[in-house]
Amino acid sequence: MIDKTTGQFKFSKDFVVSKQSTPDELIHYFGMENVEAKGMGLGWGQYTVRNIQIDHTYFIITFYFNNHTLEIFNFIVSDKFIETGSWDDWSEKRELEKLDYYNNWLTSQIGEERQFPWGSIGSFFDSKGGSSNIILKYV
Repeated sequence: MIDKTTGQFKFSKDFVVSKQSTPDELIHYFGMENVEAKGMGLGWGQYTVRNIQIDHTYFIITFYFNNHTLEIFNFIVSDKFIETGSWDDWSEKRELEKLDYYNNWLTSQIGEERQFPWGSIGSFFDSKGGSSNIILKYV
């Protein structure tokens, strides 16, 4: 799915996301009804797509554009449909288990390396926000 030479994320044989991707391409591929768009000010916009299924894997991905240039996207990945949780069922232990899952998933996709000429990718736990995710950043 992730091409470690180019930083492209392959959604299908006909659609990949890269630094050159535009918000319009995302909306066209995923459908307007499946993309949640938010302006963040100062030229930034975010576009979230939930429960994208590729083979037997589900993703929730948020793409961050600065003046229509894709700079960052973060995502979570699961082997089952991703339900919206609540703080009632949250635990740090569960989030750290997700972090391990994300690290293992990344390693299976691209190996151990996380820094590349096109940018970087890694799994992170945000203790203040209470969540784990994978972040891909383009340079």
